[in-house]
Amino acid sequence: HCHLLDCSDLKACSLVCRAWLPTTRSRLFRTIKILEGQALRDFSALIRHAAIRQSNIAHYIQEIVLGNFKLNIDSLSPDANATSILVHKLLSRLPSLRAVALENIGWSQSTDPDIPVYFSNVPITSLQFTRVRLRSPGDLLRLAATLPALTELSFSFVRWEAFDLDSSYFAASGDLGPAIWLQSLRVHKCFNARGLLRGLLAAPFETHLARLDWTLCDKWGEASPDDLYQHEVD
Repeated sequence: HCHLLDCSDLKACSLVCRAWLPTTRSRLFRTIKILEGQALRDFSALIRHAAIRQSNIAHYIQEIVLGNFKLNIDSLSPDANATSILVHKLLSRLPSLRAVALENIGWSQSTDPDIPVYFSNVPITSLQFTRVRLRSPGDLLRLAATLPALTELSFSFVRWEAFDLDSSYFAASGDLGPAIWLQSLRVHKCFNARGLLRGLLAAPFETHLARLDWTLCDKWGEASPDDLYQHEVD
């Protein structure tokens, strides 16, 4: 009945004996939520120290929630901010990571067309964006397109400065690697859902959905009546 225990109980159980340690760690570290800069630095240091000590803490982490940061949407160039580099290093040290949720992220303005590298070599299957504002849907779609194992994608309270996908997304989409087979899509309270949908119907995304939640999207902000009609056709 370990699922009935809270964190303090699990921590106490982890000190009983070595046989109890893996079970308690698998529950204590399964989902990690980091919502401020100092917590990100402290947890990154913990994971780095655990790796030096050959501890397997990182192997228990399957889901991570990151929020209230400013990140670089593009590839990690030398002038990328320190938080972006720290996030990249942390994610690369979590071999069992399967789900990432990004909440209230202040993305820097896109300046480099290269593919983002936050999730390189990590078999993430679920990606969620909440409370995001960016130049174009293409910015986040390019980031999602770097995840060949992605099957679940979620957008909530997302707004874009542009009405539609910019041409650079389609120009780059041919070089994004293998097809991504989406099985679950959730779009909730998003502005210009039409532009997002156009991207998800283009390479490298292949939509074979077993679940679709499309709710309360603001289609009245589209660029023209023709776009409204095309939204319904899509």
